[in-house]
Amino acid sequence: MGSKPTVWLAATKLAAPARRHDALPRPRLTNLLAKSLADARLTLISAPAGSGKTALLAELPHAFPETAWGWLLLDSEDDDPSRFTAALIASLNGAGLPIEAESAGPDTHAVITSVINQIGKCNRSVAVVLDDVHVISEQSVHQIRDYLLDDLPPNLRLVMACRHDPPIALGRRRARGEVADIRLADLSFTEEETGALANERLGVESNQRRSASAAGAHRRLGGWPAAAGHIAFPAPSQPHRRITERNAG
Repeated sequence: MGSKPTVWLAATKLAAPARRHDALPRPRLTNLLAKSLADARLTLISAPAGSGKTALLAELPHAFPETAWGWLLLDSEDDDPSRFTAALIASLNGAGLPIEAESAGPDTHAVITSVINQIGKCNRSVAVVLDDVHVISEQSVHQIRDYLLDDLPPNLRLVMACRHDPPIALGRRRARGEVADIRLADLSFTEEETGALANERLGVESNQRRSASAAGAHRRLGGWPAAAGHIAFPAPSQPHRRITERNAG
């Protein structure tokens, strides 16, 4: 008889990040995500802090509403096989999937096998987002993720967000075409995207002025997402004011 995990988890660990009301649509990244989710078992979003990983994750349930999304924001307490397994099941329950943990004592692989089999019986696409994967150092937890990826059912995808690559078998998986990488170069604003931001901020200003503002901002920021979101373009009533950047925090 199945039993639900009893490990206490804060609800915020299982919730998607809030989507900013003023988020700039970035169809280039949405298309990249669509291809990644279609072609690869694992989408790995690996880039430094401030590179826009969280903003991209926040778009997932809106861009792909037909998918059941499970969310798990990892912290140091998840650096334990039993805790991680329970949290993973809780994230699937949060996606509306009636996944139960079969009683298997300390054998977390047996529990994960049961989870894999239950997900495989679901008649819909499922994706689990593991955020802040870089906080995990326990090798046995990484092994659980490797085991899960080895036997992932066709209707399940994993998305991992981290500041550096996790110590799982990425080389072997990349050689098999099982990993889609999204890096800082992908997350960085292109000059066209900076131009779209300028268009949004400057409204009805002339195309020439928007282009000059966008080009200047792009040169100064180098497409860095954390700073691009805080650009202060010249106000319409102050045509000669220099472009400045607000404190990115």
